[in-house]
Amino acid sequence: MKKKFMMMLLSAMIVMGSMSIAHAAEPDEDIADEIIDVSDEKLTVYDGEEIAPRMDSLKRLFTMEYKNLLKNERVTTTLNGSAYSFDPKDIKTKSLHITVTPDTNKSTDTCSLKVGVGYPTGNDFIENNYVTMSSYYGGSSDLAVDEKHIDYTQRQYGFVRNTSQGSAYGSVQFDAYVDW
Repeated sequence: MKKKFMMMLLSAMIVMGSMSIAHAAEPDEDIADEIIDVSDEKLTVYDGEEIAPRMDSLKRLFTMEYKNLLKNERVTTTLNGSAYSFDPKDIKTKSLHITVTPDTNKSTDTCSLKVGVGYPTGNDFIENNYVTMSSYYGGSSDLAVDEKHIDYTQRQYGFVRNTSQGSAYGSVQFDAYVDW
């Protein structure tokens, strides 16, 4: 009896599965006439409206920590070698995702942090592009990697700078969106 029931159940599942496949193969009338042209980094719909690409996947570029970062102090990934940098030409989506994770147990105050990318030159560091975040609340933000903000002849390194009073502790993750 148990074996017969299992066979019936399996047969029903096969029939339902084939019906689902047959239904899925039929074109959806709502979208069948709409053509989407995929070019560069945007999708263009016939009416001229542009929509941003779906960017679900992230690739970790590097993570950096900052400890006891005081007013106007900056830490960069340049001391850690080339593994903690990237070539801007390799970022096809022209966008980074930055996540600040504060250590609120050690930070003495809510500081304003500049977090971004740049490159060393002589004894200085050029801050190409950045976002501003709270050292206490942290959070995530996107950062453009385009010709307006990035020097494409230089490898880019991560940086964090405290622009206000107090000391900040935490870490920052730099991720590149994966082009789909």
